[in-house]
Amino acid sequence: MLFHQLLQWHHMLSGWYPLNSIDNVKLNTSWDGIFHSAAYVAVLLGRYVLWQRARRSDIHWSRGQCLGAVLLGWGIFNLVEGVVDHEIFKLHQVNETVPHEQRIFWDIGFLLWGAAMLVLGAAMTRAATQGRVHLMLATAPAFRIVLLGVSLDDLATPLLQSRLMRGSAAQVSSTPRLFVNASCLPGGNMVEFRLPKHSRVENGRIWPKPDSKSLREFQVYRWNPDDGRNPRLDTYFVDMSDCGP
Repeated sequence: MLFHQLLQWHHMLSGWYPLNSIDNVKLNTSWDGIFHSAAYVAVLLGRYVLWQRARRSDIHWSRGQCLGAVLLGWGIFNLVEGVVDHEIFKLHQVNETVPHEQRIFWDIGFLLWGAAMLVLGAAMTRAATQGRVHLMLATAPAFRIVLLGVSLDDLATPLLQSRLMRGSAAQVSSTPRLFVNASCLPGGNMVEFRLPKHSRVENGRIWPKPDSKSLREFQVYRWNPDDGRNPRLDTYFVDMSDCGP
């Protein structure tokens, strides 16, 4: 719209059909409308896809990444359009109001502008992606980090052990360190965390058993961040004949 209508530097087919007759003006105006309509449809489709993705809980919102992706799209479009339409098929040139020998400089400027947006968009997208990875690693849920900071042998509950093995790609040592397999992250390297003090899960209180032959043992994870103590697993015994519906 900027070049076709506001500045009127060129029209969609003005390189093939110069604006030297009413018929050529009508033809170029029609193709300008077709091009703009197709662009509007592409924008609407993109907004629909964005709206669909935005409803997913696993999507991380990032203004830098979004703006970088927009610049990437603009840059790619400018480069493709500048090479294919301007130089190969010569449908039009950027500024057809200047003398013919000067038009090539406007075409080169258009390509440089597209390349600049492409480079800037790629840099912004990469920086936002790396920042998201660092944030993910730095702000992992404390409950998960504390559980993964112990040896699996220290966890007496088979249910907790199985959930840890299924729910993470971590290799846990008996020392308070955490090694995470970051193959799904850029670079695919092993990431090591130094876990905070008092992160080892200890055996907690064992509550008295009820006088019953139908007992089931439960272990409950307990941790109070304010008392400075290690997290613990308390053991409870429930009389199955005296509970439930």
